[in-house]
Amino acid sequence: SERRGNDIYLLRLSGDRKPVRLLGSDSNLSSPRFSPDGKWIAYESNESGANEVYLRPLNQSQKFQISVDGGSHPIWRKDGRELFYRRPGNSIYAVAIQLGDSPRFSRPELLFKTCAADESINGFPLYDVAADGKQFLFSCPVSGANQRSFTVSVDWQNALSPARR
Repeated sequence: SERRGNDIYLLRLSGDRKPVRLLGSDSNLSSPRFSPDGKWIAYESNESGANEVYLRPLNQSQKFQISVDGGSHPIWRKDGRELFYRRPGNSIYAVAIQLGDSPRFSRPELLFKTCAADESINGFPLYDVAADGKQFLFSCPVSGANQRSFTVSVDWQNALSPARR
């Protein structure tokens, strides 16, 4: 039978530089993020029937479900002691993490709700977190803006006055 879904590949920038499948399943795997120490990967999978955030060591097959009742787009705090993710309904959650041979992590805690839509662009979230985890950036739609139209200016240099060219 043919496999369906997205896999996660690892590409080392030394050696033969060939992509190696790191995670594969019939589920959709997406949004992989290395921990700051490079030994762990947080990612999103729909293997349970809903998108959830998982954590696994880079060189082992064990995994740990981090999110509860849905989760996507994980982002690490710079020191690796906290992982942030989105839940449906524009909510941002945080999980305190202690990495090691057997990681320990807290229950997810709602930080706040945001204006940003539950979307991404090519798997990259429409939000980011400052290194200290105390500031967030979001891309939010402008109220009343027509998001389906845009203007393309062609040959704009000829529209400039001769003094400006």
